[in-house]
Amino acid sequence: MTVQHRLFRPRFLRLVLLFTTTWFVLSIGCHSPDVQRFQGHINYLADDSLEGRGLGSPGIDQAAKYIATQFSTLGLASGVPDGSYFQPFPITLNRTLTPASTLTFGAEDSALKLKQDFIPLSFSSDEAFSGNVLFCGYGIEAAEKNHHDFAGVDLASRVVVMFMGEPPSWADANGFPTRYSLLRDKVYNAKDRRALAVVFVNQTPPAGDMDELTEFDAEDPDEYGIPTFHLTRAVVDAQLAKVGLRSLDALQQDLDAGQSKSMEFPR
Repeated sequence: MTVQHRLFRPRFLRLVLLFTTTWFVLSIGCHSPDVQRFQGHINYLADDSLEGRGLGSPGIDQAAKYIATQFSTLGLASGVPDGSYFQPFPITLNRTLTPASTLTFGAEDSALKLKQDFIPLSFSSDEAFSGNVLFCGYGIEAAEKNHHDFAGVDLASRVVVMFMGEPPSWADANGFPTRYSLLRDKVYNAKDRRALAVVFVNQTPPAGDMDELTEFDAEDPDEYGIPTFHLTRAVVDAQLAKVGLRSLDALQQDLDAGQSKSMEFPR
C-alpha cells in the first residue's frame, strides 16, 4: 500500500538580521569604557516604545536601524556584499492550508478530505511524497520501559503510522505522561530513521469522547523537516481492514500489554 501527498505552502518574510557582534563592541572605543554611553544604548533598545521587537514588527525595524547607525558611527566594516549591515534571510511566520494539501491511500482510492479525514500538523514540512506504509506502534524507543517500536522494522522510505501519546500505564501518579509522549520526539525518531513521512492517529477515545483531529496552528513557526499528519481512526482502520490487518483497538491493546506490533502494510 502506498500513500501519496502534496502539502500546504508556508508563507515567508524576509527579515533584517544584524551581525552577531555583541554590544560590548560598542563600549570599546578606548581603553576606558564609556559606561554612560553604553547604558544609553541599553535604555533605548529596552524602551517600551520598541514594543517587544517581535518578528515583522515596526519595533524590530527601529532597533535594527539604530544598531546599524551605531555600527556606522564606530566605523565597523560591513561583512555583507552590498556594504550594509543588513543580511536578508527567509523565516516562516505563519502557514496556510490550501486545497493543494492532499493525501491518498493507493492509486485507486479517492483523496481524503482535508480537515475532515486528515490534517497536516503545523510543524510539517512542505513537500510531496509517495511510499509504502509501516505501522510503528507509539513511535517510541525506551530502554527503561523495555519498549522499542523500531525493533525489526526498517523505516527508510516508509510512511510511518503511529499512535499519539504512550501506553496509559506510563503516566505518573498525577496522570502526567512521560517525555516519550512528545510529538516532537516521535517525529525525530522517524526522521532519524529516514522515514518519508509520519501519520499520527489517536488512541482509543474514552467512552463518550469523539475522535477529533488536531487544530492546525497557523502561527506555529516550527518545522521538523518531514511531512507530518493527523488522520482519523476511521480512515486508518479502513486501510488496516483493506489489507487484512487487525483494528487500531486490537493493536493498541497488544501494545499496552507490552507486545511489539510494528509491521509493514501488505502491498
